Amino acid sequence: MKKVIKISALLLFLMAGKIAIGQTDKDKAIEMGKQAIKLEDDGKYDDARKLLNKAIKLDADDYNYPYEIGYSYFLEKDYKKAVGEFKKVVKMKSATDQLEKKWNQLMLNLMYQLK
Repeated sequence: MKKVIKISALLLFLMAGKIAIGQTDKDKAIEMGKQAIKLEDDGKYDDARKLLNKAIKLDADDYNYPYEIGYSYFLEKDYKKAVGEFKKVVKMKSATDQLEKKWNQLMLNLMYQLK
């Protein structure tokens, strides 16, 4: 019984250590992306883009980061830079139906602003 308790405690300790230090680059990028969106919501677009560019370095295959960079330029009405970022997104292999939904929402936002 004591042996089972010792083994269980050892496994629990090892698992806790893995959780604490086992955050992958993708996990770090996701957290940066979440922070960047909060910064965008607060109007801190430059800070958001800095974080998003760091996220891209950690997870270059996720289209959400360049999309958010493009969206931040869109919010600043710098449409030329926004389009440049969106072109990168469209070429990415990871772009999916979710991207189409985001694109449609973006177009609706643009039409609303142009009214």
